[in-house]
Amino acid sequence: MSQSAVDNSQTAMDALAAQLATQRSNIEVAQRNIDLAQRNLDDTVVRAPFSGIVTVKAAQPGEIVSPISAGGGFTRTGIGTIVDMESLEIQVDVNENFINRVQPDQKATAKLNAYPDWLIPAHVIAVIPTADRSKAR
Repeated sequence: MSQSAVDNSQTAMDALAAQLATQRSNIEVAQRNIDLAQRNLDDTVVRAPFSGIVTVKAAQPGEIVSPISAGGGFTRTGIGTIVDMESLEIQVDVNENFINRVQPDQKATAKLNAYPDWLIPAHVIAVIPTADRSKAR
């Protein structure tokens, strides 16, 4: 085999090795682009610290949400209000003639004026005696 054939083969091999290194570098760049795209996609998902029901939707599509912003324009400081339906509390006024019948941890049933047919199982968390001046005589 002639020296020129060996040199040509060596040059071809070096060129292929360079192409392989370039392709490996391209794969690494593509993987980093995928990671960046995944991170950007993950940033579009809203996660709450607890499960509940959204009661107020404060931000609209296209607005910017920033927890440290002063607001104004299209920037919001929050996107909504979530309520944990398992930990709702209601405050009830009890006539003073019956207050001695109410004890902490006592089982109760709540009925809302808006939903009179819905009987909500409840229990007494605390009895906090207060005076209502509007009912004084």
